[in-house]
Amino acid sequence: FHFNIYSATLGYSRKHIFLFTFNKTESDFLRCTINVFKILGGLPKKIITDNMTSIVSVKGNKKYKHSKILAFEKDTGVKIKLCKARSPQTKGKDESANRFVNRLYAYNNDFEDLDELLKIIENLNIRCNEQCNQTTKVPPNILFQKEKEYLLPLPNQVMLESYLDSSF
Repeated sequence: FHFNIYSATLGYSRKHIFLFTFNKTESDFLRCTINVFKILGGLPKKIITDNMTSIVSVKGNKKYKHSKILAFEKDTGVKIKLCKARSPQTKGKDESANRFVNRLYAYNNDFEDLDELLKIIENLNIRCNEQCNQTTKVPPNILFQKEKEYLLPLPNQVMLESYLDSSF
């Protein structure tokens, strides 16, 4: 199987959400981001992301967010902040979450189809958020109970759905 994992990590609780995706397109980014919002039950004020070519174009030394990404920011009120190259801005939280992919290697050849793979990802996601975080010494799900109070309400469902590509 060739696939990607969309990884989202909240700043305070370190709650991780890992979502399966085949590709890294703008549509995949938007679909996964919207799914994260739904899972969280609200919106963060900002998202920090790497400079994926699916959401950013680079011309010279300048980075430009694609028009659909700018519209998504405006419609949701969520600022999509681009990471600075070679900066430790989020590396601790995010890179530790990305070790999740290494956990999948233990299941190599243990699944027959996509449904089994999705179930493995779901189970690992649950366990990851129930285990004590090395930095906070508290499971992310416990800290998330406080953090979710600061999430903004979900916007209009129809507006969110308008950003989804129905091909997945």
